[in-house]
Amino acid sequence: AQLIAATGDDGPATMPVATFDFGSNSWSVGNVFTTSYTGSSGVLTAVNPIIDTIIVPTGITISTSPEVYGTFLYNIATKEYSVARGPETVGSQVPATLREYAIAWSSVRGTVLVYGGRGELPGNQWQYSSSLLEFSSATLTWKELTVTGPSPGGSNWGCLVPAYNGQKMVLFGGFTRDVLTPSIYILDVAKLEWTKGQDIDVSLKRYEHVCTAAGDSFVAWGGLNSANSSTTFKDPVIYDLKAGRWTQQFALTSPSTPTTPSKDGSTPPLVPPAGQSDDGSSSNTGAIAGGVAGVVVVLFVVGFFLFKRRRRRQSQEHDSLPTKNIESNKAGHLSDLNSMPSPPPPPPSEPWSNDYPPSSRNVQTRMAAETSATASGASSPSTTLFAATASHPSSPPLVSFQKPRDPQAKQHQPPLNPQEYPADPTSQG
Repeated sequence: AQLIAATGDDGPATMPVATFDFGSNSWSVGNVFTTSYTGSSGVLTAVNPIIDTIIVPTGITISTSPEVYGTFLYNIATKEYSVARGPETVGSQVPATLREYAIAWSSVRGTVLVYGGRGELPGNQWQYSSSLLEFSSATLTWKELTVTGPSPGGSNWGCLVPAYNGQKMVLFGGFTRDVLTPSIYILDVAKLEWTKGQDIDVSLKRYEHVCTAAGDSFVAWGGLNSANSSTTFKDPVIYDLKAGRWTQQFALTSPSTPTTPSKDGSTPPLVPPAGQSDDGSSSNTGAIAGGVAGVVVVLFVVGFFLFKRRRRRQSQEHDSLPTKNIESNKAGHLSDLNSMPSPPPPPPSEPWSNDYPPSSRNVQTRMAAETSATASGASSPSTTLFAATASHPSSPPLVSFQKPRDPQAKQHQPPLNPQEYPADPTSQG
């Protein structure tokens, strides 16, 4: 809703802050500084959104001999400013005249992070910083953070932006000891660990550029391509944070397979030519397969609910039938059962032993068997229950037991008394 600008040229100035309000389409000027300000290039800013305060490291002059800069803070709501000491107080690597640093607000830590920069020393000498600094708005103090991983080195005029809701910080471009660098580094904010990404093509390395991150994409635009040239870049460059490589497409979610750059500086494969997929046809195949699977799941869910709806409708229709119809159907069903003819009686069981009156078929069968046995000299089959066979030569012959026949018997004979049992010729035991 507002554009805030610090006025003034190089040299001592009172530096009022001018604010343009887009709602009222008007300018307003903040309080004039009582402390002398020395304007200089390479002074960058960050915003603390919690307290609506602009933070400018080394943005205000504290001392001119020796030359020392302090941290300038400007409250957006009250249009008032304040000054804090530093960051030259945190280590020997950080010069009091630090400029050209990379800066960003860290929502994870709730502080401002500053990396690199350089400051001028007496005798036209430069001191480079490779420290990661942190400024706390709560205590108005600076400290140097201990980090691991490959160091970006003494970097200046690079850009630092948060990614993945502040979980990562991306540092790209600028100079390393007066040499334009093609490097990109990713800082894990929780672990405070640097990881080196894939270098950009040397023809695209730059400084004084602007950058941002959204989703899996880091985007840089503009900037200069050499220290002695005013040639600017017209096209943005895009780095896929998930795949760990430069690409030609911007996407909030990366279509490529993630690859983690190694800590030793080695990088994944180079960017494919224009018009070619970042990760080949396999990504398209995976996307098609995933889309088909999603359609199948949706169809299954829709079919399931239609099935449940039909079952529910059938149940409601059944429950809504009148009781009169049910009773009439029941009566008609019973009437149909009563009008059915009785089933025929089952055929008489044929006797299976001599205790029942023989049928004509049994008599004929038995007479034929006895005639055949007499002709062959064998004993009557009705008198031998079991006999030793060739397959069981060791089986002892069993004693035949013949019940007295009574062709006129109408019912079972009463059981024999124990005294009427025939004597067992086998061994007593």
